[in-house]
Amino acid sequence: MEGEGDVAARDFVLKEMQGPLDIAALVRDVSSPHDAAEVYAASVLAITVDTQAEKDYLAGLAQALRLSPDAVAHIHATLGVAA
Repeated sequence: MEGEGDVAARDFVLKEMQGPLDIAALVRDVSSPHDAAEVYAASVLAITVDTQAEKDYLAGLAQALRLSPDAVAHIHATLGVAA
């Protein structure tokens, strides 16, 4: 079952993905490492990572969110989605 924060993060990412992609705007209001991880995880769950553009998006998002490679790997492992 998803927590309230997980649902809010997913809904936020889905809303942002409906318009032109602006990673800076997406991460502007992220104020903690926990929120950064949730926004990244919601993005991973919202897309099927099967193109280079999607991989580039996630890499850019992780960088903008200041997530370490270890944190990104942990999120992918937790979600069961290849990095």
